[in-house]
Amino acid sequence: MERVGYLRTVRFGEKYLGAIMITDPRAVPKEVLYTEPIIPTSIQRILYGGVLESYLREEILSAHLLREIKTKPGVYIVHHDELALAGQLGGTPSVAVQATHIASLGEGGEIRRVNPDEVLVQPMANADPLRFIFGSSDPGVQEEIIHELIELSRSMDIAEPLERIERALEVLCEGRSDEP
Repeated sequence: MERVGYLRTVRFGEKYLGAIMITDPRAVPKEVLYTEPIIPTSIQRILYGGVLESYLREEILSAHLLREIKTKPGVYIVHHDELALAGQLGGTPSVAVQATHIASLGEGGEIRRVNPDEVLVQPMANADPLRFIFGSSDPGVQEEIIHELIELSRSMDIAEPLERIERALEVLCEGRSDEP
């Protein structure tokens, strides 16, 4: 897999924002887009009620980022909150990847199915297993993603770039900058 996409939308206090990053197999960013923070008005909060957050994350932030990104990745790694976006990713499969601290599953490449949309994967013998939660229930798609991500995990920490995006969004939200 030549390119991996990472998509994250977050809420910090009253502000919502999102980012998408496409990396190479070493986790080096090749394309990055982010939104400016959005602060809903009082009227919007009243009119949208309980669906405001999902509306902003899915139909405003993510939709904008997905429209603007130029590089199509082989897979999108998302936070489990974004798995509902699977249908908006232009046919690109999505998976939530979470680090675990559970006992090793054995040798690298071991897979344990938890349920139809979730597996535990032992990327390498000396690493903690990873939890994959899929945006698609298609077993063929899942198997392809599992094997591609196991291969990628030999050259990169596949979960870590999503953490980088979240930290960057926090910096943007707070208006901090290391630049003079």
